[in-house]
Amino acid sequence: MRIAIDVSSAATPDGSGIAVYVSELIRHLDAAAAPGDSFLACCRASRWRHRARVPLPPGAAWRRRLFVEPLGFLLAGRLDVFHGTDARLPHWRGPALVATVHDLFSLISTEFADDRFRAKKIRRYRDLAARAHVFITPSAHTKRDIVTHLGVDPDRIVVTPEAWSAQFGVRSEAETAAARTRLGLPPRYILTVGLVSTRKHTAGLVRAFRSLRARGAAGDTALVIAGKDGFGAEEAYREAAKAHKGTVILLGHVPPENLPPLYAGAAVYAFPSLYEGFGIPILEAMASGVPVVASDRASIPEIAGDAALLVDPEDEEALARALEHALDDDALRAELRARGFARAALFSWDRTARETYAAYRRAIQIARER
Repeated sequence: MRIAIDVSSAATPDGSGIAVYVSELIRHLDAAAAPGDSFLACCRASRWRHRARVPLPPGAAWRRRLFVEPLGFLLAGRLDVFHGTDARLPHWRGPALVATVHDLFSLISTEFADDRFRAKKIRRYRDLAARAHVFITPSAHTKRDIVTHLGVDPDRIVVTPEAWSAQFGVRSEAETAAARTRLGLPPRYILTVGLVSTRKHTAGLVRAFRSLRARGAAGDTALVIAGKDGFGAEEAYREAAKAHKGTVILLGHVPPENLPPLYAGAAVYAFPSLYEGFGIPILEAMASGVPVVASDRASIPEIAGDAALLVDPEDEEALARALEHALDDDALRAELRARGFARAALFSWDRTARETYAAYRRAIQIARER
């Protein structure tokens, strides 16, 4: 097969979970491919200067290509598959079209993004529903959302769960202490990683943490929030400003090399998101040996299984109690740690790549039948 993959979402200095997905998929597709397959890592002009942030497997099978859509007809005729990895496809005729849709939060709620962003995303989703031969999505929950909100035939949707990257795992005290020194953190902290936003319920987490401290349950524990600002970040900053000085620490974007020891050094990982298509940080924390307290919404129970304390994120007192238990109950901490290791082991990027490659073959079959 001749396969083109849009890697633009990973060609950025401050990539999100989608950037992780794209980079790991590229890294692992080589082993899933058949001899003679060739790949083009296509990058849009706006991201081209950051293209080296998406390392390609060695060998002649992989090449980079500047992706300028109006000139795509020069490329389209030489392809079997084009994979849009972030809910976006070129308007080409010829190759089978595969689209990854990570979530549908823009359709699910008006509270998670501004109107302009939502309108743009809704146009793209409807375009995908009309033209994509196969959808790839990371969870059964998001598959149901795609069927419900876009009317896509479920037989055209392939669930390929995502995973955690190999650099995450248990670290020595020396490594975690060095990371704390670099980042200016106290010895004991609750961690959350992701956009500071309404959808991630960052403000609600801060309020739950302040409730812990108000009744003396947090001791010397801080709340550490790592991530760039998203929609609704202002509310989280207002809530953080009400906390005792130095107890809520907003790090902003943390470089990828600092994330593994940051995770491994946490006392608890908190993931109170109101909507997720998957939730890679849950698995990163579990693989790092950290007890997880997570939301009971959307795809999160599907990913966390029985290896996390699941709670209604909008019941902030319940969230505070769950954090308290995960901090102070040694037996519970040990149980969550063991279950987390076992749960994380069920997910791998090798599997994601194999199932994605099978989706390419499925898309070619559907395209021929149309």
